[in-house]
Amino acid sequence: MSFKRIPLGTRFLWTVMIYSSVLTLLFVAVNLYARYQQEMDQLDKRVRQIQITMLPALAQSVWDLDQSQIELQLTGLTQLPDVVSARLITTEGAVTDVSRGRSIDRHVVFSVNRPSHELAELDVGISYQRIFDELKVHAAVLVLTQGIKTFLVSLLIVVLVGRMITRHLEDLSSQLKEHQEPLVLHRKGHYQDELSTLVDALNQLHEEKQQQLTELNASKEALGNQHQLLEEEVARQTQALRQESELAILMGELAGELLEQKYEELDKGLQQALEKLGKRLALSSITLFEQILVRAHWPADAEVWPLWSSSEAQKALRDGGHFYDEAQGLLALPLKDQGLYRGALVLRGKLDQAWMASHFTHVHRFTSFVAALLARQQSSQLFTPIGWQSSPPNLWQDEKQARPALAALAAQQAQAGGFLSVVLWEFSGPGGLGPDRFAELRSAISHGMPDALFVQLSKRLLMVAVAGPGPQAIDTLVRALTSELRELASPLSTHAGGFCLVPQGPLPFEQLLEMADRALFQARSQAEGLVIETSSD
Repeated sequence: MSFKRIPLGTRFLWTVMIYSSVLTLLFVAVNLYARYQQEMDQLDKRVRQIQITMLPALAQSVWDLDQSQIELQLTGLTQLPDVVSARLITTEGAVTDVSRGRSIDRHVVFSVNRPSHELAELDVGISYQRIFDELKVHAAVLVLTQGIKTFLVSLLIVVLVGRMITRHLEDLSSQLKEHQEPLVLHRKGHYQDELSTLVDALNQLHEEKQQQLTELNASKEALGNQHQLLEEEVARQTQALRQESELAILMGELAGELLEQKYEELDKGLQQALEKLGKRLALSSITLFEQILVRAHWPADAEVWPLWSSSEAQKALRDGGHFYDEAQGLLALPLKDQGLYRGALVLRGKLDQAWMASHFTHVHRFTSFVAALLARQQSSQLFTPIGWQSSPPNLWQDEKQARPALAALAAQQAQAGGFLSVVLWEFSGPGGLGPDRFAELRSAISHGMPDALFVQLSKRLLMVAVAGPGPQAIDTLVRALTSELRELASPLSTHAGGFCLVPQGPLPFEQLLEMADRALFQARSQAEGLVIETSSD
């Protein structure tokens, strides 16, 4: 006995249509019942309206024995929707009857009275024919529209199911019959859904089957290799333990070296520690931001966090936790000691889950130690950010390259309404500065101004342009950097002059350079050797 194969799509279509049709009929029935109740409520309101508005006038006409007025009022009463007859019977037996000749489904009787006098009885005949007719039309429209909608939706569902599921099942069946390895879903895009899970499971099952067969055929060889595999595993575990031990020893050595550092040389000690840590952990950069420096960069009423921080990082650090972004290769940990924040440590590099599993605990302990160290050596001195980069980017520009870059920076700040600062550092004295000394000075400045534009104008002049910080922050930061640069450039004399303004439009390179040079000229005659002007263009 043979059975005709019924496609899954056809059965699915009929099933959807049957259930949808039942739901449609239920919807139509509920809708019609609600419509019927609404019409009946409106009819009851009209009956109450007759009692309130028309009975007093009709009582007056009966009292006045005005037959023409009574007939006129009864005729007007029959003009109301669903009212098909009106019959008035007086107490003397006189009958006045007005009818539209339709079937009556309901009688409503009213007493026509005046104070202390019963005058007549009004019998109002009501027909439900209009209501039923409208319900029939409404039902027909609902059934037709909902039926078409049900059919189209069911058809669309079947088409989508066939497109998204059925055709792939048939394709997989063909691949299985042809013993194709591995099974492949022929569709655009890579989706993780039930079909991909099914294909992965089938492929995994096939791989496991093949692997079992291979293992059975090569059991003797596998047994012979167990010893070698065991040795390799022991070597791997030993290497992991050795790396863990070396990292723990390194942390101990760094802690010992930092504890031996004098306070005035703490920056240098932290710089050396971060360099060792960055190299050992294979980082691209590691930077320590101290809280006092962060406050110098931002206005007093602004949120006190570094410029690199996102809103998610801000929330995580404020809550005392760390911020980790594997996609960007970023890890930020708070420097927290006894509930007080001392800053943040930022690491960049290939920070995947394996790296986090083996190194995060050590880095977290390092941040706790640094926070405690900073807490022990409290001071009002301003520190620059301390950091290390595996391969620092070349951000040097000559005057020709700087012209469009500086003009674009000024135009950008003019459009954004933000501050633009240009500072000239002058290192004067016999011999001037060589390339290596300039690179060292530029590195020191970049710690305090990581996003700045650096231009070497001559062997003694270095120009730096930065957008963002306001006058007070720039003045504080330049003073701290100038103090550090004087030590690095010794025995040369160091002066700094510049300005901070909110530009109103694009400014040419010559004008910006002239404004900074004017401040530098004043700085040469100042005891501090530093002048930062605040002006407008």
